[in-house]
Amino acid sequence: MARGIAYAVITALFFALLAIVLKYSMTFASAGTVVFLRFVTAFVTLAAIFAVRRPHELKVLIRPPLAAVAAGVCLAANYFGYMKGLQYTTAANAQVLIQLAPVMLAFTGIFYFREHLNTLQKAGMAVGFAGLLLFYEQQLTRVDLSASEYNTGNLWLVGGAVAWALWGAFQKSLGHRMNPQAVNLVVYGVASLMTTVLFRPIEAVTFTPAVWALMVFLGLSTLAAYATLAQALKLIPVNIVSMIIALNPIGTFLALDVLERLGVGLVQPENITTLGYAGALIFITGVCLVVRYREANPE
Repeated sequence: MARGIAYAVITALFFALLAIVLKYSMTFASAGTVVFLRFVTAFVTLAAIFAVRRPHELKVLIRPPLAAVAAGVCLAANYFGYMKGLQYTTAANAQVLIQLAPVMLAFTGIFYFREHLNTLQKAGMAVGFAGLLLFYEQQLTRVDLSASEYNTGNLWLVGGAVAWALWGAFQKSLGHRMNPQAVNLVVYGVASLMTTVLFRPIEAVTFTPAVWALMVFLGLSTLAAYATLAQALKLIPVNIVSMIIALNPIGTFLALDVLERLGVGLVQPENITTLGYAGALIFITGVCLVVRYREANPE
């Protein structure tokens, strides 16, 4: 249990920081180019690791499980939806809205195991909805965007959240039958193919060495984050993983505050009011209540 929780915490930290770096990356490239390069870097790196350490497992690419292929399609949709949401809104906003994903992932576990929401989880849904409305209202009036842009970005984020929950369900279904990293190899390969049409070579040829280093970093971060997430899903229930990941916006808020205090202008400073922060924290609390794990036999 402890190892699984540690893996989930590491994943949450990666996700918290990636939101900021991804927003910054769109200074140099379109959302589609960034997504494609992330997947290609992750796939090539993981394939190289397999070639050196476990070459026999590369045969999974010849006849991949259908569920792994579906997971790759879903993760590609998630990445693109999240990047478009970042393009239209802000890092903090994207991190809050994308927390709909662990709620949806938790529901897949509930429906799969035919569980029912308890009273506390139902209360969590109400609390989360209230917090989301408060955060949304505050952002709509304070964010330096038109209502149309903001709403468009949020629609992309909701779509990305749905795709991520579907990815998690497919990944979980394969967790006890396959090496999680072999599943990831198929997922990254499929996602690379899916996002090829989004890649703009004319952007890549203008990259400086520093920008290429940034793109490689994003790809390697993707590899690390989803490696730890796959291990977490294998070792502990999906509800616990979802609850830990749901806390990652707090890490994003803190990181943005530190960067602003240090005068590091990676992204435009957030314009979130006290009520906006309160709404975000209420929403996150509601999410944690919804995805709260109930031990079957508590000790």
